[in-house]
Amino acid sequence: MPQHTLKKAPGRTNDDHRYRRTLRFEMRLSPVEYEALTQAWAASDCNSLARHVRARVFGAVDPVAVFQQQRRDEQQGRMQVLAALCRIGSNVNQIAHQLNRYDPKSAQVLGEQLQVVRTALAQIASQQQETPKGQP
Repeated sequence: MPQHTLKKAPGRTNDDHRYRRTLRFEMRLSPVEYEALTQAWAASDCNSLARHVRARVFGAVDPVAVFQQQRRDEQQGRMQVLAALCRIGSNVNQIAHQLNRYDPKSAQVLGEQLQVVRTALAQIASQQQETPKGQP
């Protein structure tokens, strides 16, 4: 039987994710060094001194920023798939509404539209199978 531990904070999973910034680094600077650092920060496009220092230390390869960007990209991909599925659902509802009214002239048109929806669903299914796990 697994042993349950209390959460440290509400909403946390207690997984101690390795990209969560929990460690602290301090260093002493002379007033001249601090002035130079703050001037460089003011000239940069960073919105905080910590972000500026990380950019200077890690460059464009800040591992936490890369991880967070990947998560944003994955979320955006999932949202795009969800939006596409909602559009398809709306189209299916419109087709069902037309079929329930059944007009012989439009039956052929509805059959063609149904085939388009089936093709789109097949494309989404094949894209989901081709996409490696963890990718949007």
